[in-house]
Amino acid sequence: MKSIKQFLEKEFYLPTLEAGGMAHEDVVQEEEEQKQLIAENNRENEKIAKMREERLKEFTADKEAQLIALKIQADEENKRLGEELDIVVRREIERSKTYITKDNLDAYIEEVLTHQTDYDFAIDTNGKIVFSGSLHPYALTPKAVPETSSNTAEYKDVDPNKPVYLKAKKLY
Repeated sequence: MKSIKQFLEKEFYLPTLEAGGMAHEDVVQEEEEQKQLIAENNRENEKIAKMREERLKEFTADKEAQLIALKIQADEENKRLGEELDIVVRREIERSKTYITKDNLDAYIEEVLTHQTDYDFAIDTNGKIVFSGSLHPYALTPKAVPETSSNTAEYKDVDPNKPVYLKAKKLY
């Protein structure tokens, strides 16, 4: 009886303990199924990796296009700003021709002393401009004059003692 019990234990009971309570055929079938599932999982992972790679390529291409567009826009803005600054610089260079420097200081002092001007004037009830001495030619139109201008050639023929009349302007 003892030998039969050992035989049955060895043949039927111990194999179930080693295989987690399953028969040897079930264990083999389970291992085959596990191998198939792992292979299927690997194929799916490869498929998803390819899709992710394509998506990343599209994303990087879009980002590169956006960066190129931003760079072009920044270049255009810098070019426009450079052109505006060139205009400002040219205007200042043109204005600098009338600046008083050490080289032309004596000539300007001589001109100021010989051509003394006055900005004080009055307008009577008839519209006549009354002033004493010589009225600076730009006294009535200061917006039309550069800040450093001393160009009075156009007003050489104007007699300072002769009355000047203002023309009526419509405000509205």
